[in-house]
Amino acid sequence: MSTPNQPQDPYSSPEGSGDQSGSGDQSGIPQYGQYTGGQPAGGYGQPAGGDYGQAPAYGQAPAYGQPYGGGYGSPAKNNLAVWSLVLGLVGFFVCSILTSIPGIIVGSKAKQAVARGEANNGSLANAGYIVSWVVTGLQVLAIILVIILAATGALATSFDTTY
Repeated sequence: MSTPNQPQDPYSSPEGSGDQSGSGDQSGIPQYGQYTGGQPAGGYGQPAGGDYGQAPAYGQAPAYGQPYGGGYGSPAKNNLAVWSLVLGLVGFFVCSILTSIPGIIVGSKAKQAVARGEANNGSLANAGYIVSWVVTGLQVLAIILVIILAATGALATSFDTTY
């Protein structure tokens, strides 16, 4: 029996179990804590796969104030498309033709930027452009309806408070 403060090999057979070799498993697999020779596979030594060679050299950083030329990715998103949709929706909820007409103009500019390849959010540009046109059309119809009701006198009778 060993003292409880000393580490024990979890793979060794318990004392008196019949295995007198003390090595545990006889399948040729090194036991826990046994040194197999050679360089360690990990840690601070040389990697087990051999020498990987020198790391590739990178170019020099750009001078102060010079733009950085590297980078990947798609063209930047177009903020005009977002503004077009926002102006159209504000025109719908506030009932203001003063925001839907600029939404049409900004949406047209956004669609042109997408066609030139300067932006990648063409669907958003189309949505803002269409919403702005629909809101402008509804507001023009509302103005025409108010003019017709005022001309026929139907609007005046609804505001008549004399009894």
